Amino acid sequence: MTKSSRIVQGLLIFVVLALLLLVIWSAQQVATPLLEYRQAQGEYQVLREVARPQSLPPPDLPLDEVLEEIEEESESPIDWDALRAINPNIVGWIVILGTHIDHPVVQGPDNARYLSYTFSGERNPSGAIFMDVGSAPDFSSPNTIIHGHNMQNGSMFAELLQYRNLSFLEAHPVIIIYTPDGVLMYEILSARIIPARNAVYSADYEPEWAGGRQIATLSTCVNGSPDQRMVVQGQLM
Repeated sequence: MTKSSRIVQGLLIFVVLALLLLVIWSAQQVATPLLEYRQAQGEYQVLREVARPQSLPPPDLPLDEVLEEIEEESESPIDWDALRAINPNIVGWIVILGTHIDHPVVQGPDNARYLSYTFSGERNPSGAIFMDVGSAPDFSSPNTIIHGHNMQNGSMFAELLQYRNLSFLEAHPVIIIYTPDGVLMYEILSARIIPARNAVYSADYEPEWAGGRQIATLSTCVNGSPDQRMVVQGQLM
């Protein structure tokens, strides 16, 4: 084999190895987020089984019957002691019937902690559903703000983006929040995309349509628009 042939062969081997490493790296970049998403989903499913042994009313019931059934519950369906044993930052449990939004709500020392840590304290890009640090943990603020990620696999608060469609709003018009003191239900009256910095993110914010009643503001990111947020707001019923 001539010297030039050996050089060409060496270059080919180098290119093949480089391409192989690139394929492996690319596969890891795809697989790692998927694994993390599955881990987070698995964690929250276990939490549902541990902390909420009772099943929710089936979503195919007429809404007025569902709400009546929830209001008449003599005991909370949430095992708060079990949740506090895992994370003392628990403040509530949020449900929107007929969606995948069915999660514990925490309030951390700031608005950064639960962007990248799950309820159980595991580092994960899914994070947790969390109450804004400026909102009262007992949901007594005029405006209770709750944040959650818009995950690519449709988990956490991703379904909030569907409230841009009137048909989705009509099918899922109520936010249900269980607290250690009872249950709160909010009729959804507003769904829109707003700038990330907005008066909506104040615990004292009161829109005209609220009529003096307390409201809940659910907030998530908008794909491809880092400076915008999707907010869904409901009035306490």
